[in-house]
Amino acid sequence: MTAAVALGVCCVVSVVVAVRRARSHRPRRDPRRVLSSLATALARGVRAGMTPAESLSSVAPRFEGVVGEQLRSLAGRLSRGVSLDTALHQWVQQCAGAEIGPLARLRGAPRPPDALDVELLVNAVGFSERMGTGLAEAFEGVAASLLDRCELDDELRALTSQAGASVAVLCSLPVLGAFVVGALSPESLRAMFATPTGLVCMAVACGLDLAAVGTSRRLISVVLR
Repeated sequence: MTAAVALGVCCVVSVVVAVRRARSHRPRRDPRRVLSSLATALARGVRAGMTPAESLSSVAPRFEGVVGEQLRSLAGRLSRGVSLDTALHQWVQQCAGAEIGPLARLRGAPRPPDALDVELLVNAVGFSERMGTGLAEAFEGVAASLLDRCELDDELRALTSQAGASVAVLCSLPVLGAFVVGALSPESLRAMFATPTGLVCMAVACGLDLAAVGTSRRLISVVLR
C-alpha cells in the first residue's frame, strides 16, 4: 500500500513537472523584437531630420528592460562627448560579454540582446555614413530583418515546445503504468520494490527516464541558442 501511494505521488509530481516545463518555454519579451522596434524608431527620427545620435538619445527613455538600460547608458556616453562610432562599438562589446549562464536562464533572468543583432544595427549606421545617404532605409531594412528572425525563432519555439511536452508525457507514462499495475496487483509492487532484481530494474528505468529528459532539454537548448 505504501509503495502504491509513493507511485501515486511520483505520478502527480511528473505531471506537475510536465506542466512547468511547458510554461517555461513560453516566449518572453524577445530582445531581438525590441531591437527591431528601436530600428523603426530610429528610422522615424532620421526622417524627421535628426542625426543618429540625436535620434538614439530621443528614443532611449521609451524602452525598458535590458535594452532600455543599455540604450540609456549609450545616450549618457554620447552626452559626455563620446563619438557615435565609439559608443556603438562599446555597445556591441557590452552585449558580447553579457551572456547569461544556464542557471540564470532557468531562473528566468532577462536575456540581453544578441551581439550579432546589435552589430547589424551598428553596421547599418556605418554603411550609411560611408555612403552619405540612405540611413532611414538602412534602419528600416534592419527592422525587417530582425522581425524575420523573430518569426523564425517563434516557429522554432513552437516546434521545440511540442517536442518537450511529448518527452515529458512519455517519461511520465512508465510511472503512471506502474501505479495502475500496482493498484490492480499489489504483488507486482512487492516484486518491484522488495526484491533486488526489482530494485535494479527500477533504478535502470529511472536512470533511462532521467537521461531522456536531460537529452531532450539539451537538444532544445541547442536549437534555441
